[in-house]
Amino acid sequence: MPRRKQEPVVLEPVVLEPTLVEPTLVEPKKLKKVRVKKEVVVETKNEPQVVEVAKPKKSSKWITALKEYNSDKSSYIIPKRGTSEYDSVIKLMNGISL
Repeated sequence: MPRRKQEPVVLEPVVLEPTLVEPTLVEPKKLKKVRVKKEVVVETKNEPQVVEVAKPKKSSKWITALKEYNSDKSSYIIPKRGTSEYDSVIKLMNGISL
């Protein structure tokens, strides 16, 4: 079978019109606040030393009230909800005396 004769394809340049893009307002992302330990510089005998300040640990009110409740007991007790012991720990937590 004889080959067909193909004509060359001529591409014409196409003029593209510039597209207009409207600027959109984008709200900035909210940044998380991060606590950074502050460093304290202590000078002794002309030698500066950097000392990190230790933060005191936060304890919950519940744990503090439990420690106060169990201070006079021989073993540490965590009372269940609905019991009278639980109510007394809640009173200690809220600052109401027994």
